[in-house]
Amino acid sequence: MNIKKSNIITIANLKEDVDKSALTILYSYILKNLGKKVLLIDMDSQNTLTS
Repeated sequence: MNIKKSNIITIANLKEDVDKSALTILYSYILKNLGKKVLLIDMDSQNTLTS
C-alpha cells in the first residue's frame, strides 16, 4: 500500500498588519515551484488572499 504523507503549514499572528498574506503567497509560490501541491485557505475576515 502506498501511503502519502502530507504536511500542514499554518501562518498565524494575533497582531494586525504583519504581512501574513504576503508571506503566505510567497511560501506557496516557492513550494509550487518545487513541485509541491499547495492549497491556501483564507480564514481571515478581511479575505486578503482571495481579493
